[in-house]
Amino acid sequence: MLNRLVPALIGGASHIAPRTIGNWAATQVQIPRRTRKGRAMLAEPDSLWHRQEGCFRRWGSSTQPVALMIHGWEGHHSQLHIIGSALRKKGFAVVTVDPPAHGDADGDKASPQHFADALKAAAAIVGPIKLLVGHSMGGLAATLAVRQGLDASHLVTISAPADVASTITGIADWLRLSPAARRYMLENIERFAGVAITQVDVENTLSNFSGQLLVTHDRKDRKISVEHAERIRNNRPNAQLFLTSGLGHTRLLEDNALCEKILNFADSATAY
Repeated sequence: MLNRLVPALIGGASHIAPRTIGNWAATQVQIPRRTRKGRAMLAEPDSLWHRQEGCFRRWGSSTQPVALMIHGWEGHHSQLHIIGSALRKKGFAVVTVDPPAHGDADGDKASPQHFADALKAAAAIVGPIKLLVGHSMGGLAATLAVRQGLDASHLVTISAPADVASTITGIADWLRLSPAARRYMLENIERFAGVAITQVDVENTLSNFSGQLLVTHDRKDRKISVEHAERIRNNRPNAQLFLTSGLGHTRLLEDNALCEKILNFADSATAY
């Protein structure tokens, strides 16, 4: 009942007060909930940094090859601990990123650009990045960070969207926003993020990437369809595509086969 009533009310109001409703809708997609955690498989980090751009943790020393990892929207660094623990055993220093408004980072609003800024800030601290891993929105943000200068020879996306526009459009459609309200919504989002929505698309973000790419996804992902993985792979003809079945959007983070695939991919990263 509410799923039908709320969009009807908001959609109707968006014709009367498009600026107010459009700005309100923009805010809804900028404020995450800090609720999602995974199994903490790693001990206390060897290093911890709190910065304006986010909260960063490192397990391992500065002499080891670095695997930089970021979770998705409303995620938490512990969701990546199983993969991170396996990478530690492989000899990597593992660095996790909580972007603003996530995990232990400050702030109450974020965007894909804030995720990318967090990755770039972490990379500036921990040194050269061999392996860059991003889950969900973190995967798309990882490609954006690469487009903006983060140097990583190997990139892994897990359950990542190929663009941000489809998510925003989906929300606007569900809320039945008027054309004017949509315009205000998009303007607000771009003003806050500091980047055009059309630029946060793998056709742009991967256009200059010359490294190795592993794209992973679940065939039954109901949050971000597997077609997004195919779009990402298609932008890099030499990319590897690895699909799981029946694990959905987040359970694949604990899948042994996926973990093994990433470890094999990581082996080639250390050869660079």
